[in-house]
Amino acid sequence: MSRNYVTTTDKNLYKRNINSNLVGMNTQFKNQNLYETNKDLIMSETLNKYNIIENKGLKSELINRPYKIVLSHEFTDAEHTFELNKPLKDVVSVKLQKAFISGTTSNLSGIDYFILHIEELSKNYGDNTGDKFANSFAVLDNYMVASSKNFYKNSFNENGDIEYFDPPKNVLNRLTVKLFKDNDTLNDKNLTLRLELLVETKEKFKIY
Repeated sequence: MSRNYVTTTDKNLYKRNINSNLVGMNTQFKNQNLYETNKDLIMSETLNKYNIIENKGLKSELINRPYKIVLSHEFTDAEHTFELNKPLKDVVSVKLQKAFISGTTSNLSGIDYFILHIEELSKNYGDNTGDKFANSFAVLDNYMVASSKNFYKNSFNENGDIEYFDPPKNVLNRLTVKLFKDNDTLNDKNLTLRLELLVETKEKFKIY
């Protein structure tokens, strides 16, 4: 049976200078302080010798936790309130990632864009004549007419709609939406609205 230690009766223990017989063996004469002082150097030399890449562990950082919200509604009038299934606390920002409106061309013909108002997110400025851009959140432009349908969209890459809160908003538990046609009147058309929002909160989240 092999062993990784020597006894005091082993004659190899008493050889002078570097004792090749004791390399890698634990002895009662081992200088623990010397080893602790040089263990990092020994480890580094070993790793370099055998081309070993040291695993220093996964690196991580804390970020504000994001929440994705996806909403859809078949509008038959101008206003609808979305009640979130989970109230979000300490909201730092709300980003509109995507928004889409679709409806029949016969119903939406002549409408170039819709102005999206969200009562809880009123960031945009307009002129002082009562236009509907003031206090709006986003604009959805007509980008395609196909298969007897009109399509309108807004994307963050193109429009950059985001609202920041400083101090953070205490809680966001609903979104009250209104649609206006061409900066004029409240929507009275049948259409489908879909929203995709990213809500950033003060809650911390670790990523690697």
